[in-house]
Amino acid sequence: MGHHIPLTRKIGIGIVFIVPSFVFAGLLWHFVSSWLAVLGLEIVMAIIYSLVLKGKLFLRSQEAH
Repeated sequence: MGHHIPLTRKIGIGIVFIVPSFVFAGLLWHFVSSWLAVLGLEIVMAIIYSLVLKGKLFLRSQEAH
């Protein structure tokens, strides 16, 4: 069975993911000063976000009753 996440929850998860994206990007910029490194980090965060939305990350499998 597929897992359906309501649109409002997807938007909420996206907003929550913005905070660590900004924090880690700023921290990475402080130490490396490379836009490519920051872009790479943002791509990784986007991949993690998409995996969360697809239910392939941080979701427990539900047992059938």
